[in-house]
Amino acid sequence: AVEKLPWWIKQKEFWDFTTEMDWSAQKPFEYSIRNFNQHLSPKQAKQYNPRYTQVMEWRKTSKVPGFTHRDYAMKCGADTITLLSDLAGIDKNGESALYWTGSPKLMDVTPTPEEMGCPKYEATPEENLLMIRTFLKVCGASKVGAVPVDVKFKSTQPKFYADKIPLVYENVDKPYITRSKYVIPDRMKWAIVFSTEGGNDLTGRGNNWVGALGASLYSGGPSDYIQIQVQRFLKALGYSSVVSGICYNLQNWPAMGVASG
Repeated sequence: AVEKLPWWIKQKEFWDFTTEMDWSAQKPFEYSIRNFNQHLSPKQAKQYNPRYTQVMEWRKTSKVPGFTHRDYAMKCGADTITLLSDLAGIDKNGESALYWTGSPKLMDVTPTPEEMGCPKYEATPEENLLMIRTFLKVCGASKVGAVPVDVKFKSTQPKFYADKIPLVYENVDKPYITRSKYVIPDRMKWAIVFSTEGGNDLTGRGNNWVGALGASLYSGGPSDYIQIQVQRFLKALGYSSVVSGICYNLQNWPAMGVASG
């Protein structure tokens, strides 16, 4: 898990890039703004849903390569994103319990150090990064880095985590959510950033059922699993965490990719 970088890559401080970047030029996206329907006339908006349903039904049984019955069956069987959502279960509000603090169905079976009769794990930041990188690579991540949760980090963050629900920091011990906010404890000081390899061959097949598996089977699906795995790992070590998910994001992906190296 020790990354061997090429000789021309220099050791830099966080946010001190070789190429200067003005992240303030990129404004945090507000998920409360739904832009799609703004480009449709009232007549088009009224026609959209029935037409979409008709097209989706055609895509399941047509004779066009990529949209046949067999292709759709492959998508249904191999799509790990929907599978994990089903495994995670539904929360008390009738929504997927997969993200943020983790599904009780998947998290409650993981013991805490107190339940195991031992102190929580503690080490230096360098040792912790090496440990978390090793764990994530075991689980299937390709690259792993970390970014401190500081003023710069928060400046690139979306104002909303989900549709019209603010993302806020509070002086609390553990993260939590309500109908009106998603809360991150001030004591959480580091964000772990990782990537997974995509399915280039599948993705290259285009916008059909088989092509869609390039993301869900090799990228989106595995990253969902890995996020849950690392939450369980950290809980067993004595720590709480929040995860981004792939639809609503805790951060600006390009900024985190560059800042974490």
